Amino acid sequence: MMVALRLFVSSMTFGIVVAIAYWFSSHDATGTVLLGVMALALGFVAGYMLVAERESAIAGDIEPASPAAAPEEIGVFTVRSPWPPWLALAIAVFLGGMLVSPVIALGGALGIVAVSWQLVRESA
Repeated sequence: MMVALRLFVSSMTFGIVVAIAYWFSSHDATGTVLLGVMALALGFVAGYMLVAERESAIAGDIEPASPAAAPEEIGVFTVRSPWPPWLALAIAVFLGGMLVSPVIALGGALGIVAVSWQLVRESA
């Protein structure tokens, strides 16, 4: 966990530094807020790791870490699923609908929910 925690804390620090530098160089509130939200999200993940995942044993924390030290099974990944391209299409329709019409955006949102449901059903 320590390697991942250092990664998130250093990325959060980078986001804060870039947000401050961006504010002083451009005085643009939108970009500064977005960079701050990025730093806040990374800080949230780091805080979660400190509180909830304190005792986790991750293969990357073993010194020296090697691929042989990793567990046999990392997770279940579906490699022949038809749903990821449909999810990409539903997201594209949703985002396009946000620009063009709320009705199209609603259709895309319903497509995202339906395809996500199928992905969850398939992975169980």
